[in-house]
Amino acid sequence: MSAWFVLQALATGLALVAIAAYVVVLLPRLSRQRSLWISGSIAAASLLASLAWPGAALIAVAVLFGHAGWAAAHWHSAKHDGDAAFFYSDGASASPAPRDSVPPTRPSLDTPSRTPPTLLGRYRIEAQIGRGSMR
Repeated sequence: MSAWFVLQALATGLALVAIAAYVVVLLPRLSRQRSLWISGSIAAASLLASLAWPGAALIAVAVLFGHAGWAAAHWHSAKHDGDAAFFYSDGASASPAPRDSVPPTRPSLDTPSRTPPTLLGRYRIEAQIGRGSMR
């Protein structure tokens, strides 16, 4: 192996570590427009550099996939949280939507149930003992 090949492999590895740090640390703190602009600029510069250094194309792909994965994860969490404005908000993090001040009424566990006992196999269940920590 030549020294030039080792140097290129080392530079590619360091660039991939820098891209991973960008996606994990800097990307969540940027607004939508700024993150798209910075990721696009890094990808375009890497593709331009790939004309002289083939390893730079890998950096462009890593930026694009990292940005797409981060955006998809935040879109997925916003979709399931019911707060679509969170995805690519103007700030770093959106505050959760305020809940109603009165919680929904639930039947008390102390009130006796009028339903007949249920069967679990050959065992009859007369009352619920406790709910535990999972709901």
